[in-house]
Amino acid sequence: MPLHVNLYHEVQRQERARQRDPLRLSMLGLLVIAIGFVANYFVVLAQAHAVGSQYASLAAQFAALDPKAQAAKARQAELNEEITASDTMVKAVESRFYWAPVLDQILKTVPRTVQLTHVGTDAAGSPGGSSLVSITGISSGPEPRKEAEALRTALEARLSGQFKSVTSVSRTSMTAIRS
Repeated sequence: MPLHVNLYHEVQRQERARQRDPLRLSMLGLLVIAIGFVANYFVVLAQAHAVGSQYASLAAQFAALDPKAQAAKARQAELNEEITASDTMVKAVESRFYWAPVLDQILKTVPRTVQLTHVGTDAAGSPGGSSLVSITGISSGPEPRKEAEALRTALEARLSGQFKSVTSVSRTSMTAIRS
């Protein structure tokens, strides 16, 4: 078996000791950690720049759309006012009282011997939707009071079929019909 003699063993030991030097290894470790921190800094910087550019683009879009949104709110307020006015008009038209059928019934009921001189109506401000019709006339028949009473009862009978609570009151010169 051949014998090996290592004359460089001390140099090799110093070389191995230099490679395994704890200070050198710790410096290499710190260098790796510092490179990791720098890389992390650049990654976070890139993310912050992306978020900043996205914020800038969204702020530009908001600045472009904000006047349109304000105009839309103003237009919405105008349209709501128009809708309210339209609903008020429709409600007024739908809740009005039609006098033509009542006057037609009165004309069909009045006999030839009675001449109507005044027909007055009042539907405004009366609670429960009641209306007042006042009729003044002249009778040319032999018994004017009897004809006025006949007209009053005929009007009450004819109008009670069309309206729910019809009452009539006879006066000397006027007949009033409530419906």
